[in-house]
Amino acid sequence: MKNIIAVFRALDKSNSNIVLPELYDILYGNMSIISPTSNNYDDGKKRWLSYTASALSREQRQIILIHVGNDLVGYFQYYVSNGIFMMEEIQVKSEYHGSGIFSQLCCWMIMKISTDTQYVEAYANKKNTKLQAILKNLGLEAIGENKNGDSWRFRGDYKKFAEHFESNSNEKIGYCGNHCAYCFYDKCPGCRSKNPYCSYATLFADCKCPNVTCCKEKKIEGCWQCSNLESCSVGFFSSGENDAKAYALFIKKYGKEKYTEVIGRVHTAGYDYPKSFKKINDVDRIYKILEQFL
Repeated sequence: MKNIIAVFRALDKSNSNIVLPELYDILYGNMSIISPTSNNYDDGKKRWLSYTASALSREQRQIILIHVGNDLVGYFQYYVSNGIFMMEEIQVKSEYHGSGIFSQLCCWMIMKISTDTQYVEAYANKKNTKLQAILKNLGLEAIGENKNGDSWRFRGDYKKFAEHFESNSNEKIGYCGNHCAYCFYDKCPGCRSKNPYCSYATLFADCKCPNVTCCKEKKIEGCWQCSNLESCSVGFFSSGENDAKAYALFIKKYGKEKYTEVIGRVHTAGYDYPKSFKKINDVDRIYKILEQFL
C-alpha cells in the first residue's frame, strides 16, 4: 500500500464516551486477525470501555486519534511519567497497515515529548511478530511481560529512538525544499535516495532535476544554502509552481528541523501539503502561512 498522509489529534476527554466505542471496534477488528478468541464481543467491549475510561481519568494518560481525510482509522494510547514514554497501544484499521502511519505518528510525537525523557517503552502481543520486529529495529529490547502474560514489554533509549525519526524525516527534504516524505508522487523514494524518480525530473532528457544537479555542483545540502536563492530561476523555481521556493526560504531562516515540525502542524490543521500550497502558488503568502505554525 502506498504511503498516505495521516492527521493526529488528541482525544477530547470530555467527549470520550462518544469516541471510545468506535476505537474498540478498531481494536476488536485487529485482534480478530492477530489473536482470535471466543470472547463475547459485548462483554469484551464493556470491560475495555470501563478500563479505558478509568485510565483516562489520570491526567498523564492520553489518546491520539488518527484520521485519514474524514475517516477515523486508528488510535494511539500513551503516557509520559518518571522519564518514560510509554507507548501503551496503537491500533490502525487493517486496510491501512503498511501505509506509513506509524512512522508519521512517531515523527509527530517526538515534537511533543520532553527531551528530558530517558526511555521509550511499548507492549507487543506475543503473536504480533511484525510489531516485535519493528520495535527491535528501533532499538527496543524485550524486558518482561505484561500482567496477563500475552504481550512482551519492550524498552529502549528515548534519545536514540527520537534521533531515528528526526533524521529519517529531515533526510527526506528534497534539494529544492519540497518535503519528499509528504509527496503525493509515491513512485519516487525521494531525490536523496539511491534511485530517485521525481516527477519533475522526468520532464528532462537525462531525468535529472536541475535543482539537484545545481546543488551537487555547488556542494551544498539544498537550495536554502545558496546565496542566490531569492532571485534563483533554476529548475523548479521557473516551473510556474512557486511553493518550493517558499519552503527553501523558510528552511534558510528557520532550519530543516523546524520546517519538518511545521509541516506536521500544517497537516494537523487541515492543509493538504503540498497540494494546498500549489493552489495558492504565491511565495510570500505560503511563507507567511508556514510562519503561523512556528
